[in-house]
Parts: sequence; structure tokens; C-alpha cells
Amino acid sequence: MVPVDIVIRLANEGVPVQAIARATGWPFADLHAELQAAQQDGHLIAIPCVDWPAGYSRDEKLLYLTRQMPPPGNRADLQDTIRRVFGLSERPAQILLLLLQHPQVSRERIAQMTGAAAGISNVSSVHVSHLRRKLKNFGLGVQTMYGYGYRMLPEQQREALGLICRY
Repeated sequence: MVPVDIVIRLANEGVPVQAIARATGWPFADLHAELQAAQQDGHLIAIPCVDWPAGYSRDEKLLYLTRQMPPPGNRADLQDTIRRVFGLSERPAQILLLLLQHPQVSRERIAQMTGAAAGISNVSSVHVSHLRRKLKNFGLGVQTMYGYGYRMLPEQQREALGLICRY
């Protein structure tokens, strides 16, 4: 069973109670009681809605949930999955994760993440080039935002997330 702290984090991020119950396998009544106790203890701000709004598409849910991913120290499993699905090495997988979470990513942020020195922008470009080559096999791409950085189109983000979720 999924630990209570993860369930509380999901609830704090606004994931509906039924969605958490489905994803974790917890019975709804037990999960709701756990969340009420967490709220009384001050670990939960508010209990989220019961389920996703009617008409809320799977793509919108996926994009919402990826933006709620754990902090960098806890991303190893997700990055492993991304590496396996797309056949990426470590740095391109990290860049793809950033591109899935944000509408656009600056070159500076990628350089910081890859550990490149401030004046060496080539390292980031090489990693993005490797990423582009691998994503091309899946019909996906990364666009250059001249003078700023990179981005993925929302429909391509959704498609990449769909591939990751199917793995």
C-alpha cells in the first residue's frame, strides 16, 4: 500500500480523493478518514474535491499531475522510466522531464542542471541535440526559442506523457 505521506502530498496538491483511491488502491472510505485525520493534525490544508470535474480530459489530468511531481531528489524512478521509454541517457532524460513540466525552459536552467560552466552553452545544446534525435523516433520534437531556450508543444507534451504512462 502507498505510504500515507504520499497520499497526503497528492491531496495537498489538489488531486481528487477518488483519483487518489483509484491510483493507490486504497478504499475510498479509509482514504477519506485518513485525509480527515491529516487535516485535523495540520498536515493537510483542505480535503480536495471527490473526483475530477465532468469533461476533464485525460490529457489535462496528465499535464496537471506532471506539474505536481516530487522535488528533484525523489525523481529517480520517473527519470528511469523516461530513460527506458525513449532510450535516453541521464541528462537528456532530465531535460525532457523539465520540458514536460514547464511550457518553456531557459538555456541557463539547462546549463545549471547539467553542471555546465556559465560560459559553456555548447554542453546544453549537445544534450538537447541528443534528446531531439531520440524523440524524432516517436514523432516528437523540441523547439528552439531563439534568445531564450527550448519548449515542447502542448500536444507533444501530452503524447510523450501518454507514452510514459503506458510503460
